Amino acid sequence: MDRYVPALVGIALLVGAVGGYAVADGGPSDPPPLDEPRVEQFERTASGCRGTIDPSGGTTVGPRGRFVSSGVMDTGSPDAALSMEITRTSPDDARITTYRVDLASYTEDGDGNGTCAGEAAYRLNLTVDYREAMRVAVYEEGRAVSCGGTGCSAVMADERPRWWANGTV
Repeated sequence: MDRYVPALVGIALLVGAVGGYAVADGGPSDPPPLDEPRVEQFERTASGCRGTIDPSGGTTVGPRGRFVSSGVMDTGSPDAALSMEITRTSPDDARITTYRVDLASYTEDGDGNGTCAGEAAYRLNLTVDYREAMRVAVYEEGRAVSCGGTGCSAVMADERPRWWANGTV
């Protein structure tokens, strides 16, 4: 039995050291908060009457949270201005960090030229922070138009047709 004592003491010391480290380290902790998204670029690249701008566009997700999207959206006038809002829609500890980009157009009173309904081309570059994976969905005037990252099919599927019924009592 005496020959096992040094081995048992060694195991006890090892377990104590690992346990002491875990207590001193504080054990598992909450991850640090995510950084705010950075808008590197948001610009209107062209405008005109509907149907006059090349509708090509696309979405690219790059390393370290880089996101690039370009497209053409309908506006009330060729002179309409564009605005952008980005919101993180996932909780802090989500595995897939999700962002929503809302694009809208607006015309100041008297700014419309009245000659045609307009459209505007845009380019958007973002850098977003994420935990394990990310997804960025772009909405134009409330309608999902593109998505980049993990699980985008779920975002784009939300735009399916809906039917409503009214009941009476």
